[in-house]
Amino acid sequence: MRIGPDGAGADPFDAEAAGLDEAAARIRRILEGLDTLRAFTLAHAPAAWLHQCAETQGPPSPERLFLDGLDVVSSDATEVTFSYGNLRPLLVRVDGRGRGREVRPKA
Repeated sequence: MRIGPDGAGADPFDAEAAGLDEAAARIRRILEGLDTLRAFTLAHAPAAWLHQCAETQGPPSPERLFLDGLDVVSSDATEVTFSYGNLRPLLVRVDGRGRGREVRPKA
């Protein structure tokens, strides 16, 4: 299931079989903790990304991380994409409790 700014989603499916209620609960937890996730993202961003940010955008600021999408990839993981100005977007792997686990540039 993918939720993005265009509202796009997966093809029609059986919501119960797909775990839609569980996915919705995880998304709510992520959104409720968005400020914490933004801080985690910058604290764990790749050094090259942080360097480029500092050179082109000034000191990194969590308020400038724009939520670009949520992608429920498994029963225990969600990927959150943040954009930041004209820099490469960051992809944050989030566990089932809404806690950030990994940050990498989006491919």
